[in-house]
Amino acid sequence: MHNILSKRKGGENMDWRSDYRMRTNWNERFLSIRNGKPEINEELIRDCLRYAFGFKKNNNFNKYYYRNADFPECLTKPSNEKERKILEVINECKSLGEIANVTKISRDIVTHACHQYEKSLEFYAKWNGFWEFIEPVRKERVSEMLKAFHSTSYFSRLEKRGIVTVEDYIKVSIEHKAEEKRKILGKFKQEEMEKIYECIFHACCSLLNEDKSND
Repeated sequence: MHNILSKRKGGENMDWRSDYRMRTNWNERFLSIRNGKPEINEELIRDCLRYAFGFKKNNNFNKYYYRNADFPECLTKPSNEKERKILEVINECKSLGEIANVTKISRDIVTHACHQYEKSLEFYAKWNGFWEFIEPVRKERVSEMLKAFHSTSYFSRLEKRGIVTVEDYIKVSIEHKAEEKRKILGKFKQEEMEKIYECIFHACCSLLNEDKSND
């Protein structure tokens, strides 16, 4: 996670959210978070996959309105009108107080919006690292990966929709709202989806072991 602590003149650590007068280079800060290279581990794989599957329990990022063909780039864009106003002036305003004065939005809301935007950028960096790392799994045929859960006719229906690989399968979840996803992939019970998730999760985690053996 990006370090949100800065220094006071006396060298004391502080959180930028606790001082609305503290001046910050927001562009530099946001760019640093967006371009971060998080460690690829089981926790990161779990968070990204559980988000993709739409699971709301045991997930550190739960902004499920980010589901469209622009994912994950949509994570770097404002999610509402107040965020848009704040990001429009953030180049000229260096402190939360200045942003609040210019936008006429309360300091508490400005602070919350900036924090939420940072969380979206953090997840953007996580997702890009995850997506690159699991490339071997993404290329596998979904009919092979999930053959224990579905019939041959089910995979035939998916193939007619252009869903052939695990990548295609995951993209349905991250590019469509829940109702649209059910129309494409079918409606399944929570426990069934958990088993499918576990299957893909373990396949992704096996790549971690391969990485260790190659070190």
